[in-house]
Amino acid sequence: MRRWEDRVRAGQCGNCGKPQDREGPLCSGCVRKQRDWQRNDRESKRRSGLCIYCGQQAVDSKNVCRRHLEKERDRVQRLRDSGLCAGCQFPLDRDGKYCKSCCAVRRAKATGKKNEAMRKLCGGAPRCQCPGCRTTAIEFLTFDHVRSDGHRETASQRASMAKRILSADRPQDRYRVLCWNCNSARDKHGGPEKRCPYENHPHGG
Repeated sequence: MRRWEDRVRAGQCGNCGKPQDREGPLCSGCVRKQRDWQRNDRESKRRSGLCIYCGQQAVDSKNVCRRHLEKERDRVQRLRDSGLCAGCQFPLDRDGKYCKSCCAVRRAKATGKKNEAMRKLCGGAPRCQCPGCRTTAIEFLTFDHVRSDGHRETASQRASMAKRILSADRPQDRYRVLCWNCNSARDKHGGPEKRCPYENHPHGG
């Protein structure tokens, strides 16, 4: 501890002793190493079903344990009661937990996860997996349950479908990618077998 303090007072990185190149006790290289370690540690805990903060058993479909989940909910509620955004803690400019800027960031992250999950299902660029459909624009694509049992899964799972797909070993056995037209046609006009009426005929695009 004494050596750390001496290094910082001398304008050096407290960890490696190199000349300081940024504000704070660590140099930019050690900051990157620390962030990489934290990211890898949290990812390892998440994949093992453990709380990313304390390593205890995580709540189903969450990355945190019960204690940290309640702690985060209390924090968000206190900020909302004060009229502050739960993300950046600046004054809210809309109804809800997050300001417009934070909502845009969260939507971008969700779109990134959706794209990643669709690429996993399709084995490459996202596309509608209905035979004959040519739709590839991600804005017109959605997830579909192969066995048409999505209502049961939605009732028992709180994680987004993209998260469930990314964490599954063989998601292709349960999920697929369809465009909104094929998904709706399959549900409303697919008959008992729930098949798209345009299947095996060129459509979409």
